[in-house]
Amino acid sequence: MKLNSYTDVFEQFKVALAPVQKLNALGVENFEKLAALQVSSLEAYSKLGVSQLKAALAVQDVAGLQAYIADQQEVAKTVGEKLVADAKSVAEMGEKFTAEAQKVAKESFASVGLKAA
Repeated sequence: MKLNSYTDVFEQFKVALAPVQKLNALGVENFEKLAALQVSSLEAYSKLGVSQLKAALAVQDVAGLQAYIADQQEVAKTVGEKLVADAKSVAEMGEKFTAEAQKVAKESFASVGLKAA
């Protein structure tokens, strides 16, 4: 008899904590994606920075300096495009996380008979 009581209590906790587990899993998944994006961005910006340092060190004369300066406009454009792409990726991750979290909340409320706002 007691075994059934403990099993019932465990099952109730399991059901009650299911939404929390889903949200935690969603948070970990989102964190993993964000970390991967940051590592990718760090690598890209580091490579760009090192290449710019090498290009600056390679300047030997006025013509080389002019070419280096002219190239900076393209570098700035590339960095700007990368920043915009990164910002869009982060925004999309946030939107997806919010939508999934709302879905979990609605399912949770529905399972206990409440209406989500």
